[in-house]
Formats: sequence, C-alpha cells, structure tokens
Amino acid sequence: MNPLILRLISQKFSPKNETNPMNILLINPNTTEHVTQRLLTQAKLAVGEQAIIHAFTAQTGPAIISSRSENAIALTEMLRLAATASAPVLPWRMK
Repeated sequence: MNPLILRLISQKFSPKNETNPMNILLINPNTTEHVTQRLLTQAKLAVGEQAIIHAFTAQTGPAIISSRSENAIALTEMLRLAATASAPVLPWRMK
C-alpha cells in the first residue's frame, strides 16, 4: 500500500468512540491473496486498535493488475464486492 495513503489514513482517522469502532472495507481488486494480506497488515499498522478492517480479495479477474485493460477487468469485481458489503461490514456475507 502506498505510504502516503497509509499516512493520510492514520492522520485523518477518528472513530466514533471506543465501544463502537469504525469498520473499514479493504478490497484487493486482484486475485492474489498474498497481496491482500500485505495490505491488511499495513492498514492495521496505520489505524491500530481504532478500527475493524475487513479485507477481501477479488474472486475473478487478474492475479496482478499490470495494464489498463486488467485494471478495467478488476474494477467490475471490486465494485461487486463493494456493493455486496453493507455497513457495518459483515465478513460472512462475502463469499
């Protein structure tokens, strides 16, 4: 994950309160689970205990996005995952 994005997340992050943490939906638009785990690790370092991060990996599309056409293909799956999620994000709804 881009270090600038992580810095912005950690600087701007303010949960509602300690008993009701913010839910963050993290979607990896490629199908590589290892990338999702790396993003999740970095996101957890950025927000600490202030949020619950729900990470999902695309089920269809490119393994790694390396071109504009692969980006367009991955976008469809990313939007599907985002549309399926609800607030608060419930991980068991995402299959």
